[in-house]
Amino acid sequence: MNNCRMGNLGVGVCVAHTHPISAVGMIMTGAATNNSEYMPDARSSDILLSFCGGHVGILVTGSPTSLDEGPSTSRVLDIFAGVFSGVLTDGAGTHVCGN
Repeated sequence: MNNCRMGNLGVGVCVAHTHPISAVGMIMTGAATNNSEYMPDARSSDILLSFCGGHVGILVTGSPTSLDEGPSTSRVLDIFAGVFSGVLTDGAGTHVCGN
């Protein structure tokens, strides 16, 4: 699966509103030294910020075989959770990681 990087997108549901809403968000943190296509790799425990008002999700899944500075490398279709929860939909075009 394709690696996700800082700046890639995810879609999901934000429950920080009167009624839950569909939302899109962007990965805002990443690895300090590991890059894919010149952008920091996203890892489990990195932060995703929603466009509906700056609500936060934390990346919770990643590759079981590829690590980035300790945490697992996040990939397209990995999950984020929190007030903003969903799935990663956008990743590097040329970089892939295991499983």
